[in-house]
Amino acid sequence: MRNLAGISLLEVLLAMGILFGSLAVLSQLASIGISHLNRAETTTTAIRLCQNKLGEVLAGIEPLESVDDQPILENPDWNYSVEVQSLEPLPLTEVRVQVARLSAGEDNPSSRRGLYELVRWVSREGETMAREGSRSER
Repeated sequence: MRNLAGISLLEVLLAMGILFGSLAVLSQLASIGISHLNRAETTTTAIRLCQNKLGEVLAGIEPLESVDDQPILENPDWNYSVEVQSLEPLPLTEVRVQVARLSAGEDNPSSRRGLYELVRWVSREGETMAREGSRSER
């Protein structure tokens, strides 16, 4: 009888198939990971921009009035809007800040990729003080 100590062609083809299948799955997982990373970075940037703009409005740096689709100077790919609304009969004012990232190379609001917003209720006394710049709301 012959001693067959080597690897057959069928075994090699099977091992290569498993290897290429594993590489395809791993590359798909890497692609999904990169997609989630980009989404997390966008969300983090949007939250930071919303918080900064709301802080500027409440501190009196920006006027406490409604504005629509203004560019953010520090991040030109992003626009912001501020909506100020009285909550009658309560002595509160709702300040809603929205930021939106524009698609690459486009300047119109219809090309927004994501819209994020932050809402803060402030008392009318706080609103008056924020306008005068004497203190900021927390």
